Amino acid sequence: MKTVLLLAICLVICGCATVGNPMKAEQLTQLQDGVTTQAEVLKIMGEASDKTIIDTGEEKWTYIYTRATPTWGFFVPIVGMFESGATAKGQKLEILFNTNKIVKKHAVSNPKTTIKTGIFQ
Repeated sequence: MKTVLLLAICLVICGCATVGNPMKAEQLTQLQDGVTTQAEVLKIMGEASDKTIIDTGEEKWTYIYTRATPTWGFFVPIVGMFESGATAKGQKLEILFNTNKIVKKHAVSNPKTTIKTGIFQ
């Protein structure tokens, strides 16, 4: 019985991988094009996953949240060698600031990716 419980706990712990922090609706509604400043975005959203300066002098901040969950083959001995993988779902927020450090425009997307591994993939 202890072995089964220990195995179940290990499977739950190894089951998912997360990158970044989920974005809440109340955070996203505070972002307004032409109004919100860079300092306010930092206060609302925290540090960006990536910051890029574009040739025009504008700055782009990207926030990413991803949660990957393995497919059933990951948990089955030997089967995982042939057919396994993961499904990754998340959120992506891109914010473009003008040269005055005001939000020029922003966009939110919900990317989903399937990763396949194993001999038959």
